[in-house]
Amino acid sequence: MKRDYSDEQVINGIKTRDNLVLKYLLDEYLEKVIKYVTRNNGTKQEAEDVFQETIEILFHEVRKTDFSLKKTFDAYFTVIYQNIWIQEAKTKNKQKTTNTFPETLVYEETDLQDEIKQEKLRILAKEEYTKLDKESKNLLDLFIIKKRQWQK
Repeated sequence: MKRDYSDEQVINGIKTRDNLVLKYLLDEYLEKVIKYVTRNNGTKQEAEDVFQETIEILFHEVRKTDFSLKKTFDAYFTVIYQNIWIQEAKTKNKQKTTNTFPETLVYEETDLQDEIKQEKLRILAKEEYTKLDKESKNLLDLFIIKKRQWQK
């Protein structure tokens, strides 16, 4: 049985990592992301990657103390995955994507693309950090600590 959640319940479920809400997001949005990406010259695998990145960005953004929805959760989710795919398509020299989402629901967030880029960089840095040996990690940690002290 499919259960519907209010925007507030979804946001709270993301904050608390409620498995039922996560399943709801998967059931509710994965097919939408796949349709959007494949209609815009992408593959199902790329769409699944876009969905995963969208979820990661949501976790990061929703947990910020100053987070608040200005439109519906659906509009917010949609703008995130569309922006991710547009960025991916540009970097892969794909044809220009078309926006099939009604403009009336577009979530206006001027810094959203910058936040997406920052989140991608953070994820990449984390992945690369785990590949380092212990001494390299210690050296990098010391450098970061020193840099933070200099910035104060």
